[in-house]
Amino acid sequence: MSQTIEEIKASFEAPTHKVVNGEQVDLSAEEIEETLNTWAENELARQEVLDQLSKASTNVANQFFKYEEQEDGTYKLVIPKFEQNYGESDMLNAVLTNIKNYRENRAGASSSSTAPTGTGAARSPVFRVGI
Repeated sequence: MSQTIEEIKASFEAPTHKVVNGEQVDLSAEEIEETLNTWAENELARQEVLDQLSKASTNVANQFFKYEEQEDGTYKLVIPKFEQNYGESDMLNAVLTNIKNYRENRAGASSSSTAPTGTGAARSPVFRVGI
């Protein structure tokens, strides 16, 4: 749930000055209040966007990605590895190992060995997994 403007304003350290043409100028009380209001409004808008995104995401979607707040206040999209969502099992490990091996073998194959010759049946990779 989003915070109120007043709660957000209270979380900021009030600015004391600004730089104009390379020179530091003290802020008046009105300028300090205006700056805090702008910062708080921007933060409230950011929180509302994140709340809407969270509400729009289903539980299934949240299993596959999430946003983590960074130290600088930005958010990073995090996509956990399959094992983090579903745990590890012998069958899962075998499937993932077979996929990895297939990809490595495909990457290491020469272009002539993977080019179709026009003869024989089409082949696709088969993964054998003991259940």
